[in-house]
Amino acid sequence: MAAIAVMGAALPAAADESAEAIPGRARARPMIEACLEAAQTVEAMRACKRIVFNPCVEEEENLQSTHGLVMCNSREGEAWDALLQARTAELAQRDAYRAEALAAADTAWRAWVEAECFYHREEAQGGSAEGVITTECNADLTADRVIGLTLQTRGELPY
Repeated sequence: MAAIAVMGAALPAAADESAEAIPGRARARPMIEACLEAAQTVEAMRACKRIVFNPCVEEEENLQSTHGLVMCNSREGEAWDALLQARTAELAQRDAYRAEALAAADTAWRAWVEAECFYHREEAQGGSAEGVITTECNADLTADRVIGLTLQTRGELPY
C-alpha cells in the first residue's frame, strides 16, 4: 500500500498557477481549454489528450530521457487536473443540489485512479519506467474525467 501513496506525489498540486515548477506549465491549461472549447464531439475532445505532452517531448531537454517523459506527462497532467478542479467547482455551484454526490463521486474516482495507475505501474517492476507510467496514467484518466464533466457542463450526458 505504501506504493500507492507515492503515486499521489507524482503530480504536484495544480493550485499554484503562478509558479512554473514544470517548464511550460502556464501554457498547458490554456492549450487544453482552447482545444476542448473548439471540440464539438467526444472524439474531438479525446483528440485534445496529449496536445501538451507531444510538443513537450520534442523539446531538446526532453528528448530521449525518462526524466523528460515524466516532466512532459506531469505538465499535461497538471493542466488536466486544474481543469478537473474547475469543472467540478462549476458543476457543484450550478447544480448545488447534487454537490454532495459530485464530491463523493470525485473521491471515489480519485481512489480508483490511484489503484488503476498503481496496477499499471507494477508492469515496470520497480524500474525507471514507473514514473513515466504513473504520470501518463494520471494524465490520461484525468483527461477522460474532464471530458465527461465538460459534456455535463454543456448539458450532455457523458455515457
